[in-house]
Amino acid sequence: QPKKPAPKPRPTTVKPTTVNLQVIDKRSPLRGANCSYVGVDGDGFSLALTDGTPVKLIPEKVLWIVGTRVRITGLVGKPELNGTIGTVNGWAENGRNLVHIDSCTTLSLQTANLRPA
Repeated sequence: QPKKPAPKPRPTTVKPTTVNLQVIDKRSPLRGANCSYVGVDGDGFSLALTDGTPVKLIPEKVLWIVGTRVRITGLVGKPELNGTIGTVNGWAENGRNLVHIDSCTTLSLQTANLRPA
């Protein structure tokens, strides 16, 4: 009797973090779409639309949804803040994420310097 093939390993599931896409091209069908953060792929974010379609965008085209917990990474000017966890509480007009890190401090940070906490 032939042996059954070994079961395929199940993909590791990661709790998705929802992000709001900010697309510069006003005609793009992705403008304002919600998606799930999958990871970082080279210099871009790997994302999945709500229907499962994979998307890769550069960080400058992504803003985190207000209320998302994020970890600060890659800061050069204030490296002591790397690893700090905060909460996105809005967006600046320059396209940066406003991240509240303690009772009295909100930082304006580029999306490239944030990862889901």
